[in-house]
Amino acid sequence: MSIIKAPYNFVPLEKKVFYPAWGPLVSHDQPFKDGLSGTLEVELKTHSPIFIANGVLGKDKAIYDSKGKELISSEGGPLAFSHYYDANGDKQYFIPATSLKGMLRSVLEVLSFSKMNFYNDHRYAARDLSSHDNFYMKKMKYQQCGWMKKEGDKYIIESCGEPKRISHKELDDSFGLKMSDYFQGKVSLKYEKTTDGQVSSEYNKYNEQDDYLKSAKHKYELYPKIGLKDVFIARTKDDRGRKVCTLSETETRQKGKVVFTGQPSKRKEPKGGKSSGKVFEFIFPDIGGEQFVVPEEVIADFKFAYFDFDEYQQSHDWKYWKKRLEAGKEVPVFFIEEKGKIKSLGYSYLYKLPFKHRIGDYFKDQRLNELDLSQCIFGNVDEGDQKNSLLMLKGRVQFSHANFIKKDDDDLEGETVSAVLSSPKASYYPSYIDQGGETKVPYRQPYKTYMDDPKRVNLAGRKRYPIHQNFSYEKLPSTNGINRKILSHFKPLKEDLTAKFKVHYHNLLPEELGALISAITMHGTDSCFHNLGMGKPLGFGKVKLHLKTEEIENRKVAAYMGQFEFLMQQFFSDEGFEKRWLNSDPLKELLAMTTVQKQLYDFNPKYMKLKDFRSAKNENKKKGTMKEALVRYTKLGAVSPDKTETNGGQALTPITRGNARIELIKKALVLKTKAEAVKKGLKKEKPKAEERRKQIERLAEERRKEEERRAKAEEEREQKRKDDAAEREKKKKELDDEIAKNKRSYPFPNPQVKGLFSATLSYLDYDPIPEAEEEKFMQLFKDSFQLVLKENKRTQATWIPSKKKKMEHTEFFKFLKKCFKDEAKAKEWYEVIVKS
Repeated sequence: MSIIKAPYNFVPLEKKVFYPAWGPLVSHDQPFKDGLSGTLEVELKTHSPIFIANGVLGKDKAIYDSKGKELISSEGGPLAFSHYYDANGDKQYFIPATSLKGMLRSVLEVLSFSKMNFYNDHRYAARDLSSHDNFYMKKMKYQQCGWMKKEGDKYIIESCGEPKRISHKELDDSFGLKMSDYFQGKVSLKYEKTTDGQVSSEYNKYNEQDDYLKSAKHKYELYPKIGLKDVFIARTKDDRGRKVCTLSETETRQKGKVVFTGQPSKRKEPKGGKSSGKVFEFIFPDIGGEQFVVPEEVIADFKFAYFDFDEYQQSHDWKYWKKRLEAGKEVPVFFIEEKGKIKSLGYSYLYKLPFKHRIGDYFKDQRLNELDLSQCIFGNVDEGDQKNSLLMLKGRVQFSHANFIKKDDDDLEGETVSAVLSSPKASYYPSYIDQGGETKVPYRQPYKTYMDDPKRVNLAGRKRYPIHQNFSYEKLPSTNGINRKILSHFKPLKEDLTAKFKVHYHNLLPEELGALISAITMHGTDSCFHNLGMGKPLGFGKVKLHLKTEEIENRKVAAYMGQFEFLMQQFFSDEGFEKRWLNSDPLKELLAMTTVQKQLYDFNPKYMKLKDFRSAKNENKKKGTMKEALVRYTKLGAVSPDKTETNGGQALTPITRGNARIELIKKALVLKTKAEAVKKGLKKEKPKAEERRKQIERLAEERRKEEERRAKAEEEREQKRKDDAAEREKKKKELDDEIAKNKRSYPFPNPQVKGLFSATLSYLDYDPIPEAEEEKFMQLFKDSFQLVLKENKRTQATWIPSKKKKMEHTEFFKFLKKCFKDEAKAKEWYEVIVKS
């Protein structure tokens, strides 16, 4: 039977997540009445070479890819194992606590039916040419072409409509080239190769094994006078639904530009046989079409599909066009537009098409505001769009590093390894989506993909690497003919080494401690191994954990695991399952993949080759081949260990007898009742809390508006004060200038005195004479009065009262009233000035 053989498989997810009843009650401040605290001592033994990259700064620092996940190489040699130097300067190897914690948490998540807590919520893309009627080919029939440029943070596409094609031979005839011969491998051509700003001359035949020679960038270097240059389209004919052009400047004035795309394989034109391989390039017509603003999410999917996040996976063309785009220049793109909106785009005609759904869409039913058992024990950080304080919890277990024990002066390092360590490709749906077949997908049944409704499709589950039976350096895959740039070089530690670490636990319920012990011991299954570190698909990292039980007696270890088992069995039964928790699909697959399989079947398959990924999707009725899919490990013949085993001579489930079982049931019911009461209270409080939140928001908005109003009023008052001060300063200067001018012209006639006083009134139009200016004004009036006395009697009459005219009727007194806006003050000044 035809099945996909891969070095990995999946533990399926249970349909129902287990949320412990005491989840809302977990606290570091209020311990459980029967909470347990202490330390577990664990011994780790390597059963194959193991490698964990050094993360310490220094000469052995590892170099990662741009996401910080895939290890590439290290400075000056192979990657070094995680280590430090002690006080004596000796190198000490260790396994970081984070690696140990991650290894055990992944196991506990399976055992406790926890949520899928860690995944990359990407929208993957695919280019699937395996069938003319699959989801990809049905969609990729409506591409337009156009020119995209970047304006600020926006990307604009000007449409050129339907792309036209032009053959290599037509380009050869029009421009005197040897393009057709070159891509058939008949001739060598010299070209200028540009790498990181450096230009070098190359002289090569086309080689489809060389990624650079397959790129569009290579064509632009071969034919710099043609690519992206204006040409005149003579005629266009329809060739199997494709618009194929010829060129001539004399026949038409319709312009276009020649656009190159990659050359994935050599062109073959056998005599009498069927030709194969690409033979056309593209013409983008110059029609001045409609412009579109590309949505941000489409640009994000576009960048992700071309590995913009990881320069080590980026193609030559992506780097070439990105540099041009960032420089503000136009780049040629193909795109699909629906109802006036760009839905997807790429740099080739058959570009990678983003799937409809993200990974997270398939876990929406798990996004409840509750903590699963792994989160209750190991802690959790809510990274959702709406942070929920109920899901923020510090872990109640802490791990130490695992330090290796040296034997005499033995060197712990093994041989240097060079290997290809591929990154997960979750976009490969025949493996990562449960296709539902026992061994293969039926003939006419289409693949389930990320285009399908998440309610009708299940992901394959949690990815794991099955344990290898034996390891041998000689059996590692050959690296002959492999591009050296994609090889990882590392130096693992030997097998049969021992390391020790501690797990400190705080305020764990007996069931939780049992779950932690089960994760360490694979629920007491002696035949199971853990795997850890890099190279797990090649057999590296096979380790065995032994729980040192000096603190906890063997029977108590079994009892704690028994309590955990009973808890899970009770949940399993409550959900209507007839079989035991130990025989559930997740546990069967986990235990099978962590057990050495001794059957004849090859349970250590190697990495798939590129051609295998393609051929697995092909269906040929004539040859009787079907579409292939990855099936569960146990359906391949792998055997899960019999759980009648014992640990240390003690039965695993002593609580199934007598009073212990009754007490546990009582305690479980009490906890469940408490939790339900807490949930009920939270449910009742939720509307009140929501109303309080809205009220607080309303009050905050009112305060904000009032503060804005006050600030605006204060700003207006301040501006008025500034304007008034400026006006007073202006009038004051004018008065000072007038006073100075008239003083210089003493003695002056009466009109000048009147003018002087008019300026005074103009200056004092807004405010009375300020106290600081009184002395100056008093002297001014005294001087003016002395001048008036020298004038004629008619002038004097306006200042000095006569027998018939009182002081209040004189012009001078009226003037003083205007100056002070105070009659008493005016009388006081009048008497002082006149008597002087």
